[in-house]
Amino acid sequence: MAFQVPTITTDLSGFGEWVSESPQGIETGVGIVHRSDYNAYEVATQIAQMIRQFALCKTSEIKAIRKNAALIAEKALWKHFIKHYEQAYEVALGRREGR
Repeated sequence: MAFQVPTITTDLSGFGEWVSESPQGIETGVGIVHRSDYNAYEVATQIAQMIRQFALCKTSEIKAIRKNAALIAEKALWKHFIKHYEQAYEVALGRREGR
């Protein structure tokens, strides 16, 4: 995504969970696939469908998808997320002291 490369991920990853709060589909730059311990075939099928959908896109559509991927990558930069990790760290320290 950082180099305008669209990606497919699952909602089991932290990134996938975060990005699933936005519109989904490979046309957005990130395709999200729901994954559990019991749906491997469905996951593989959905990934194949997204790859096929992307492969069939026109050049103008690919440019738009690549631009969308870059926009999402910008939102996912560490500089935007560090504050959440710092807050979680402070909460953890506070709970530790309360024990």
